[in-house]
Amino acid sequence: MGMTSLSTMMTYHTILAWICPLLISCHYYSKKFTAWTLAGSVVFMTMAIFAGLYVGLWDSNMMAEMDGVKERIITASILIRTFKFYYLPRVFTLIAFAPICFTLMDRTRELLNKQKKDNEEKERISAELNVATEIQTSMLPSIFPDFTNRVEFEIYATMKPAKEVGGDFYDFFSIDDDHLAVVIADVS
Repeated sequence: MGMTSLSTMMTYHTILAWICPLLISCHYYSKKFTAWTLAGSVVFMTMAIFAGLYVGLWDSNMMAEMDGVKERIITASILIRTFKFYYLPRVFTLIAFAPICFTLMDRTRELLNKQKKDNEEKERISAELNVATEIQTSMLPSIFPDFTNRVEFEIYATMKPAKEVGGDFYDFFSIDDDHLAVVIADVS
């Protein structure tokens, strides 16, 4: 409606403004909605162009001066000329622009669906990596035995992988009263 009012009052160069509703309708990702927007734009542009003959800015290309008098006398020849040289080119421009809008809408919808699938895949991989992290950390000793009979040492260990899952492993255990085994592994 705003475009109709603007186009009625300003009869010059408004075709680019009529493309804006089509571009905006693409963001609803519905061919039906975009088609209805195109149809509505054509109808309202028709009203605006012909109403502009009566109340809009004087356009000497549409309304020729008659013996120096600049009166608004709308004749059948002016209506036909307006239809041929103003209305039809603008309608054809809108109709020619519509496939671009449909393509843009389809491509954007495809990209959104691809992004959704990629996000779901990332979430699945992240969940699997979390499970792998839990499995790996559960394999490593977390309760350290108290070597109370040995005052020479205390043992503590931790592993912090650079990413979700690392290739490191450690363990320690007493072999006998005099020997302690320490196992450290780094797998690349």
